[in-house]
Amino acid sequence: MNYKVCTKCKENKPSTKEYFYTQKTTTKKYGVRYVLTSWCRDCINKKQAKYRKEHIEECRIRELKYYHADLVRKERKKAGYRKHAKENREVYAERLSEWQKANPNRVREYNRFREMHKKHDVTNNEWENCKNYFNYRCAYCGYPTEEHFIKRKEKCIWSDFHKEHFDHDGSNDITNLIPSCLWCNSSKHQSEYDDWYNESNEDYTPERHYKIKKWIFEDHKKYRD
Repeated sequence: MNYKVCTKCKENKPSTKEYFYTQKTTTKKYGVRYVLTSWCRDCINKKQAKYRKEHIEECRIRELKYYHADLVRKERKKAGYRKHAKENREVYAERLSEWQKANPNRVREYNRFREMHKKHDVTNNEWENCKNYFNYRCAYCGYPTEEHFIKRKEKCIWSDFHKEHFDHDGSNDITNLIPSCLWCNSSKHQSEYDDWYNESNEDYTPERHYKIKKWIFEDHKKYRD
């Protein structure tokens, strides 16, 4: 095993990614390469922790800027995908049809799952108020209901949102009702809400997460018939 001396603490450590970070370098001779840092991970972490402690406000502002920039980037990416999907509905419908033909077992499993959990015991007024509460957008990803097209009998048609169960094994009334697009409902499937809808989910935002929890645990009471 090769070893490398940290230029900060002078300790001789294995030259692996476990002990050293990697950084991108560009040279005329070798082009773009990723090499190990001169400082070990421990020294770099201590330096960053010290800097953060001494510049708390500056770090907070930087993190907020990065957070909002990341949100804008994700929204632009989704907007581009939605625009492409809207302009190429027939292509996406054909892809879905091909996938369904190639995966009949998964289609049957999904249909059986929907059969077991598809019926909510809610009034039309409760359902309309629920969608209105989320501004007629998917509660999970923010996709607008007017652009919610699905494939039925070889045709791409508009469809209302799914009445999704916040708790997979929960009740079928308004206390467990979430408006969801086809894609989010399929992605969540039988997953627990907190396991599926968190920061690792590309559609996650703290604002939507807060609104969903507020609806489920409090605000739905205002609209219960």
